[in-house]
Amino acid sequence: MEYLIGNKQTFLDFLEKITENDKIAILSHNDLDGIASSVFLEKILEKKNLKAEVIEFMKIKPHMLEEKVDELKEKNVTKVLMADISCESIDGKNFETLKENIDTLLIDHHPINPNLENKDSIIKTESHNCATQLVFELGKEFLDINEWAWLLCATMFAEFSYTKKENLEFMKTFYPDLTEENIATSIPGMNARKMSNALLYFDKDLEHVYQIILKKNMEELNHAFETIENEINHATEDFSKNKEIFEDQKIYWYEFSPKFNIASVVATITSKMIPDYSFLIATTGETYTKVSARNQSGNQDMNLLMKKGVRELMDSGGGGHAKASAARFLTKDLEKFKENILKE
Repeated sequence: MEYLIGNKQTFLDFLEKITENDKIAILSHNDLDGIASSVFLEKILEKKNLKAEVIEFMKIKPHMLEEKVDELKEKNVTKVLMADISCESIDGKNFETLKENIDTLLIDHHPINPNLENKDSIIKTESHNCATQLVFELGKEFLDINEWAWLLCATMFAEFSYTKKENLEFMKTFYPDLTEENIATSIPGMNARKMSNALLYFDKDLEHVYQIILKKNMEELNHAFETIENEINHATEDFSKNKEIFEDQKIYWYEFSPKFNIASVVATITSKMIPDYSFLIATTGETYTKVSARNQSGNQDMNLLMKKGVRELMDSGGGGHAKASAARFLTKDLEKFKENILKE
């Protein structure tokens, strides 16, 4: 694995500085990659006879760290491990404020902010290596690969890490019959879908899903899986009937208001239909609209497209990966967002 910022020693040095008097927090994204990263971080800390007293799964949004500094200080947190959150791109100065007030280490795989100057306390790998892979690589001497390969491989499927040949070969050491063609219905593929659906179903109680994953009790997720699958199937059918096509920009646009937060999954499924096109799935709410963007071929950078979409929009944010990204903005600015993305 290639490190773009920091390295394994950065991680080990941070762990070495933690004492029994420190109060530790783990902050991660509220998707499967964030959840799995937190599981591995918690297990690594346990091997060091340390305990994370705060574990929180966060939605990505502008100014997400503004209130977090005071909240963590009120809880007497002295060390923070962050995983799968591109906060130095989203929050900029707020991330610097967090680092200045609380000893923090960011472990991430999102593209590096081109304006990033202070690279201290950051470990970054390439986008196609998910954050869970990075955490596992950093602390693999503290983790039992035979116990946790199922979670690592499931997350690698969910994050499309398997599209890199060496990552697929790694997964095949545990699942020899795995191919790109059968991966969605394979054991890691189905495990990923069960856990990801559960995170959508229990979106107000992610701790419940976290505990299920820790206990490896996957059967408990079956009802949530089936409920979300039905919602996704309905949405993909509706997409076929009600999508807009912007042929000049090779963009498919679809707006809907689902019961569950399934836009990201719908974007992934529909984008496989025509890999050369970009698929933008918008979930419109009374106050905010969220857009999940996918381009399977990578011929258009979704990270840059989302940043272009929210340009000059108040209380907005956008970004992510080249093939998969997202944006959030005020619903009143929906037409302006569309104008931005359609500009040459």
